[in-house]
Formats: sequence, C-alpha cells, structure tokens
Amino acid sequence: MSKNSLKQMIEKSKQSKNKPIIEKKQPLSIRGTGITKRKAEQAERDVEKLNKQSFEFAQNNKDKMGELLDLNLPDSLVDDNLILDEYQQTAVNGLEHQKYGCLIGQAGVGKTTAVKAIINKILPTIPTIDLNQNRLDNHQKAGGDFNIAVGFVSFMGKAVQQIKRALPTDYHPLCNTIHSTLGYAPEMIEKIDKNSGETYEVKMFRPQFHKHNKLNLKLVIVDEAGSVPIYLWNELIEALPDDCRLILIGDLNQLPPVTGRSVLGFAITKWPTFVLDQIHRQAEGNPIIENADRIIKGRRPIKDAEKFVIMDMPDSAFETFTKSCAVIQTLHKKGLFNPLTDAFIVPQNKDTIGQVAFNEKLVRYFNPTIEKDGIPINPPIVITAGYHHHTFAVGDKVMITSNDREKGLTNGMIGVIEEIAPNQNFKGEAVAEQLLQDLSSDIQLDLTNLKEEIEAQEKVSDELEESERAASHRMAVKFQNVDDLIYFDSAGSFNKITHSYAITGHKSQGSEYPTVVVLVHSANLMMLTREWLYTVTTRAKERVVFLTNSRGIVQAVNRQLLKGKTIEEKAKQFIKLSAQDDTTMPILDEPTEI
Repeated sequence: MSKNSLKQMIEKSKQSKNKPIIEKKQPLSIRGTGITKRKAEQAERDVEKLNKQSFEFAQNNKDKMGELLDLNLPDSLVDDNLILDEYQQTAVNGLEHQKYGCLIGQAGVGKTTAVKAIINKILPTIPTIDLNQNRLDNHQKAGGDFNIAVGFVSFMGKAVQQIKRALPTDYHPLCNTIHSTLGYAPEMIEKIDKNSGETYEVKMFRPQFHKHNKLNLKLVIVDEAGSVPIYLWNELIEALPDDCRLILIGDLNQLPPVTGRSVLGFAITKWPTFVLDQIHRQAEGNPIIENADRIIKGRRPIKDAEKFVIMDMPDSAFETFTKSCAVIQTLHKKGLFNPLTDAFIVPQNKDTIGQVAFNEKLVRYFNPTIEKDGIPINPPIVITAGYHHHTFAVGDKVMITSNDREKGLTNGMIGVIEEIAPNQNFKGEAVAEQLLQDLSSDIQLDLTNLKEEIEAQEKVSDELEESERAASHRMAVKFQNVDDLIYFDSAGSFNKITHSYAITGHKSQGSEYPTVVVLVHSANLMMLTREWLYTVTTRAKERVVFLTNSRGIVQAVNRQLLKGKTIEEKAKQFIKLSAQDDTTMPILDEPTEI
C-alpha cells in the first residue's frame, strides 16, 4: 500500500468514523451466482470485518509507512477511492479461496475492477520468477524487477491490448494471447506427396509449451473466455502445472464464438461462478454502456449526438446499400472513420447488403490503384486458387475466415497485404501451354484422346489436397499483433482469406474499435437478435453509428436467443448455440477450495 493510500484512508476515517469503507447497496441476491446461502452470509460478515480491519489499519500504522514501502510489490491495482459494490466484494471474497472460478457480467459492471481486487489479495502468495522461463527468446522484460508467476491471457490480440490498458505498465509483460503464452512457433514438418511418393517439408505452427514442457505459472486470468475454443483451452491446461489457479472472465450476453464451442459455458456449469450485474457510476452517463444495458433488457437504444448516432435507412436493400457506402465514405472524409482501426459491421456474409457486396465496393474507395510515372504500383491482381479466383491488391485490408493452425492464425484476425508476386510452383499455366503445343504439333489429334487426357489431368488435380495445390501467386500479409509476415501460396490458404472493410458481427467478437458503424436492417431479418446487437454495440470504445430501418431494430431488440432464468440454464443454452459439429470436451478439473 502506498504512502498516499494510507494518507487518504486516515483522512477518510477522521471525517467519518462510522462510514464504512465498503458501502452496502441493494440487498445481495445469490440466485444464479453458483454459491450457497451460507457462503453468501459469510461474505457479508467478511465485508464487515474488512471495514473494521481497514479502519484499524489506518489508525495503527501511521508510523510504519517506510516499512510498507519497502515491500517488493507494484502499486495497488485498485484506485484507492473506488468502492466495491456487494456483488464485486462477494466475487473477490469467493474467488480468493477458489482454485478455479468464473466471473461474468455485462459491459460496465466492473469485471476488471473486481479482477484487480482479486489480484491484490492473491498477489502476496504468488512467487517471484524469471519471466524468460516462460518465453522462447531472451528479450528484456519491461517490468524491471517485477516478475510474478501470473499470466493475463486472451484468445484475440486486441483483447490483450484491452487488458494492458486496464493494468499498470509493470504488468504488461504478463499479458499475452494464449497462442503466445503457449509459445506457438513454426516447425518444419515432413510430408509425403500422394502422387509422386516424394517427401517434402511444410511449415506448421505448434505450441512449444505442453504437458512435457510446462509453463512456470501459478495464476492465470483468462479474459473474454467466451471466445476461447476448447481445443486451445485444452492445450493451455495441459501446459500449466497442477498447482496453477485459473479464473475465467466472460460475458454470456454475447454471441457464441465462431471458432467452435467455447469453454466458458462448460466452466460455468462446473466451477464456482460469480455474477456482476450492477452498472457502475463510472459507466453511467456513457451512452454506449447504457444502450448496451437497454438492449439486454429488450429496450430500444436512445440517440446521443456524439457517442450514439442512429440514422434511418430505406426499406429497400439496394437503396440501403448505396446510402450505407455513402455514409462510410463521408465519415472517412471527415476523419471519423479509419478503415484500419474502426469497423463497419453487417449481419451476414452474402446478398445485397452482405459483407461481400460491401467489400467489393469499399475496397476500390479505400485502396484505389496508384500510379507512379504512369506505372500502377498496386493494381488489382486476379489470383487462381484451385477452382476459385480472388482479386487482391497491395494495401488491401483482409481477414482470415477460419482457423489456420499451420500458419498460427485464428478466425477473424485482420491484416494488410504487403506483397503479391507470381508463384513459381504454380503449374496451371504449364499444363495449358503443353495442351496448346500438342494441338499445334498434331493437326490430326484425336479429339477423343484429347478429352481423355483432359479428364485424366482433372482427376489428378482433384486428388491433390487443396492445401498442397499451389496458387498462381504468393501473397504476404502483415497481421495485427503478429511480428512476421505471413505468406499465402496454396489454393487452400487463399480460400481462407477475404477483404474486411465490412465484417459480420460474429467476426467482430473479441475485438474493440474506436468507432463502430453497424447496419441493422430488416433485409437480414433472420440474423438479427438481441445477442448480436449487444455484441456489436459493445465492440465500440468511443462511438457507435447505427444504420437501421424501424423493422430491423425492433427485430434485433425483441428476438432473444440466450434464454434461461438461472446462470446455469443460460450457460447450457450458450453451449447449445455453439458449433454443433464440434464434440470436443474441455479439460476441467474438479473445483477446489484453497
């Protein structure tokens, strides 16, 4: 505890000896929290005891500041003036004594603050370590002498950046994606060509920390746990020592993940779970948080001139397409929309107002062909990838549409194209040239034989795995939060990448953007739900712009997918709504009190 912390506590105690440091608000409800009535009553007693101890500490330790400041701990994670509500204090008291647990709640209820309070209580029990033991390189840590066996992890890189913004800089070396924590790195793997029988090597990304090479961590906080796929969770669990504690942070009001079933629903049904559902004062007056709360409760959002703009769209999908493009371009010209940092979110992939149509239009606006000395330096290039053709240019904003474990990429990662060059391994042109030579050398060529030759060639082509078939070009992409360029040169890899000037709500999960423009239109009626609207709204940090017609917004607010009275019922529904073709089960040890 810092010198200023003690001074403030003593001053408060002088002003009012009877005023509790932790205020009681509304009566505590334990329904759906995963704890018993006995434990809830014990938490109440703990709050009263903490008030008394805090007051006595302030009075009795005026002369011990120098001794306290000698402790080798960072500054307090919790603002000394911040008061925990009863739900937060119950969660802190409960999770302090649990080896495994979950903390869930909607945006604005103070999940981050509660986690900070939990860390402050647990921190003295966590040993100091050399952080380089958990790394694959020897780069200098930014935290000086502050090295503790704690990991703050998340599935998406942008979620990790949010964690860092909420923590002092001393803690930043402890914050990483799960892939980085596991030390995902490229390895050369030997494969055998099915046709020639020859061996060749391919680069695959694999975790360097696993059950035979465990991480040196004693506490792991998993943020945005609802987006963590089970396969990655199981890899993380296997790489952690048996005495490592785990706390999952999540929000069941969001859409189920697109990366497969999430671990969060399963963990809630098995581990002690604490629910925060009271919007905090610092979130009050924030139109984004307040409207997200309204949406959860089935009410329409309210306009705000600066933070929450709602624009009417025509009922015609074609007219809405044209008007939406005009809105995006106008916002961009006024400096209110940056295509590389902000997001334009639509409900679905195809049709008139789907992301494909918008991307075809917006890519020409945001990345037009530039000429230098009469020569185009970033012309659109048609790339042949198996039976598909894609058009990309240097400078295009792109997104991965499915997991690519060989490249270490996950669904929804965004990057910018930096290079496109012909692929020397592409055989398509060579086959075509050979057929032309055959035709020119033998005028009397038997058309029946030619047909058989073409069919034989097609059969060989079909037998090649798409991932091994070379594309016509090789493309390098710089992805956010990835140090090295990632190369695409096979048909399979190109079929997993697309433009991302417009994205779907599912692809936006786990990310945060300064400005979010959202299309909420009745032409996409089947995709509009309360969970979808809440998810896309809470992606915004500074500003939301809704482009909507009346029927679209009504449908989105009224249609609820995640139903249930208790948190356990909602967790089971969350599991049910996730990918049905994924049958992998998460590794979840039995809950244990510490």
